[in-house]
Amino acid sequence: ILLGEAFNLVHKPCIARVQGNALAGAFLILCGCQYVFSVDTALFSLPEVKRGLFPFQVLASLRRLMPERQALDLCIRAASLSAMQAKDAGIITHVCSKDRLDAELHSFLAMVLKLSPTAIRKGMQASAELRDIPQSEHHLFLKNKLNDIVGTRDAAEGIMAFLEKREPQWTGE
Repeated sequence: ILLGEAFNLVHKPCIARVQGNALAGAFLILCGCQYVFSVDTALFSLPEVKRGLFPFQVLASLRRLMPERQALDLCIRAASLSAMQAKDAGIITHVCSKDRLDAELHSFLAMVLKLSPTAIRKGMQASAELRDIPQSEHHLFLKNKLNDIVGTRDAAEGIMAFLEKREPQWTGE
């Protein structure tokens, strides 16, 4: 299986931590992650056309994050984007100073780890499956997914914890 497609099989949040410049194939990893934390000094570029190549696989991944015209422009011009420009383009999700990177990431992880792993897993799986379903069938498909998740242990625990005004104890089931 190709790296760009492998992320579709992982139904857990993938998180990247960017400490320096991200070039060429690194985009496959960044595009596959739901969350990308980057230092504000990082640069992002697809320089393949300067070598007589074209970032074909990266283009497929970029098209899921941004309009086709914008993705092609990144591939054709080989321009460098600042971290803020990459965030505005949807390539990365969080930008902070180098001295705040680990603290921001750990804070984010602490928040996510308090949430239902079952709900996250099933939601990410449904999101991946939506790519192969016609738009006109999305709502029915997702209604059926909701019906399925209601019967899980995590859903029962989440509802009970809400009613009892306590923190849930997730089982991941």
